[in-house]
This record gives sequence, C-alpha cells and structure tokens, in this order.
Amino acid sequence: MRFSLLSSYWIFLLAALFSQGLALGQSYSFRHLDTESGLLSDLRIQVAEDKIGRLWIASDEGINVFDGAELAAYSYPDNSGLLANNISAIHCDAAGTIWVAHEKGIQY
Repeated sequence: MRFSLLSSYWIFLLAALFSQGLALGQSYSFRHLDTESGLLSDLRIQVAEDKIGRLWIASDEGINVFDGAELAAYSYPDNSGLLANNISAIHCDAAGTIWVAHEKGIQY
C-alpha cells in the first residue's frame, strides 16, 4: 500500500510540473512601433487602451491607432476630425469614448 501511494504521489507531482511547464511555455511576440513603421512621431507619446484592446497613441503630430496588426494614422487636416495635431493627453473612459486634449481644447 505504501509503495502504491508513494508512486501515485510522484506521478501526480510529475504531471503537475509538466502541465505548469506547458502553460509557462507560451511564446509572445512583440512589434516595435516607430516612425518607419507608420508612427506619426516618437516624441511626447501618450497611450490609452480602449475597451476592445486597441492602443491609441497620441503625439505631437496627431494620433495613431494600433489594433495589434495594423497602425492607422489620424492628423489635422486630413479629415480626421482633429482640430490640432499637438496632442497633450488622451484618455478612454468606461463608456469607450476617446478624449483628446490639445492646444485648441478637448475633443471626444
């Protein structure tokens, strides 16, 4: 009985260790965003995340939106709706509204 219980303990312990190793073995990929990849500017960056996971990246040249695959650019006067490019703050509230502050005021 003692041998069987000890064997069961070791089998359980090995199974637990291997399952943890598989869970920790996930690979992550990172993408470096810079001006060569479409970022409007790399100066004075502000970042906010909306409720669906997109990153809103504000800078002195406008706003980029990164959805994990593509990087979109919005700046004045390209019909983006922005009144100015020099973004000083960006925030996403609980309702999902993106708030942008610049020298001409606050927009949403």
